[in-house]
Amino acid sequence: MTGALRRAIHAVLLPGFSGVSVPEWVADANDLAGVLLFAQNTPDLATTARLNADLRRAHPDLLITIDEEGGNVTRLQADTGSLLPAPAALGAVDDVQLTESCAHAMGALLAACGFDLTFAPVLDVAARPDNPVIGARAFGAAPELVARHGRAVVRGLRGAGVLSGGKHFPGHGDTNVDSHLAMPELDVDEHILEARDLAPFRAAIEEGMDALMVGHLMVPALDTGAPASLSTTILARARGLGFTGPLVTDALDMKAVSADGVGAACVRALAAGADLLCLGSTAEVADDGAHFGEVVATIEAAVRGGHLDESRLHEAAARIATLRRARRSAVTATDVESARDAVERVGTEAARRAIRTRGDVHLRPGDVVTDLIVRWDQAAGATSGPMTGELIEACGLVPVDLQGPGGSTIPPGRRLAVVSREPDGRLADVLAAHPDALLVHVGVAEAAPDHPHIVFTDGIGLASARAAAQACSSPTGRRRS
Repeated sequence: MTGALRRAIHAVLLPGFSGVSVPEWVADANDLAGVLLFAQNTPDLATTARLNADLRRAHPDLLITIDEEGGNVTRLQADTGSLLPAPAALGAVDDVQLTESCAHAMGALLAACGFDLTFAPVLDVAARPDNPVIGARAFGAAPELVARHGRAVVRGLRGAGVLSGGKHFPGHGDTNVDSHLAMPELDVDEHILEARDLAPFRAAIEEGMDALMVGHLMVPALDTGAPASLSTTILARARGLGFTGPLVTDALDMKAVSADGVGAACVRALAAGADLLCLGSTAEVADDGAHFGEVVATIEAAVRGGHLDESRLHEAAARIATLRRARRSAVTATDVESARDAVERVGTEAARRAIRTRGDVHLRPGDVVTDLIVRWDQAAGATSGPMTGELIEACGLVPVDLQGPGGSTIPPGRRLAVVSREPDGRLADVLAAHPDALLVHVGVAEAAPDHPHIVFTDGIGLASARAAAQACSSPTGRRRS
């Protein structure tokens, strides 16, 4: 492969890598568009800032990106849980200025750590309470609500000097399959798609959103032959909304599109009109450098074989170069710890305002708690996050396992608290057996059962866990549903 073609391929790739130091293959990848950091790269803020500084020294123009949404999906605070509530909690409060303040604080922390772009806001409309991957990551079920809060996130990030990358075009909210695991389908007519799912993207584009991430989902109303991320028709639809920046694929290692390999998915995405190719995490890749090399070789073979026009690489790279030049505005980043403290302050306020309660939510030391969330969240990388631990520590609760062999018994005079996200048979059985139990519901409110005693948190972040524990231990001053 000629050096020029290799650089042209590098210029459209957004790989992940393993560890907390710059791999040799990343340092040697001339003209690499950027990197996407995951929780394996960001064990703490100081380490993350050092890694990003090293990346910047290796590639001064590198686009350093992250999936930091606040709430359920956090990489910077994956070990403790986010100090911001999830978008669903902000949507429940519905104070656009509060959302913008949270986004600004999040952006200031990202800038202090050396990031250029975060893939936020989530612009999906949460039309299905049983959605296994979006849920509380979305601001809500009304397109107008999602649109105004999506705009607020774009403004808040921009004010902090960080680029925004909205997702998951053309809308992942009305699906019941996780694209990390299989292919979802958005099976609605074009009228609903226009009025509901596309409306928040249109608003974010008007607000000046910098990048647009396209999801892996079939949308039969637009294309029956390819998922959105690999569809010429659907990518053209994004352009038709007026978006001129880079179209970014969701991670191409996800099982919805990776059956023929990540490299093959890259070729299809480029041919369809995608610009920046997110290769995904390397957490389960034995040799991340070899994996990257295979992707590059597959794209090169497609160009050599006439299956991909080299001009498509240059067109995509030009859009990415414009984004790279726009990164790191003149906003002066604060130091990391001060930025973290600012996130905690605004996140605490937002989470407290978001908590809603129904019935009697008071818990006493010695009461018991059980966690009924067992499904691993592919996007968030957590089950219930810090929620159960915070209830145990802050409220003095005792953990019990009601689902283990033989099941645990509830001591006489002790109340049961149940942490849950989705309605299922186990939850129904537990609540039927314990009608006075307190349900701490961490999913979207529409997925909660009709139970008399509930705390709604709309997410699993540390800020929401602390707010829930405060509501349960101090029965005054809560906002009731």
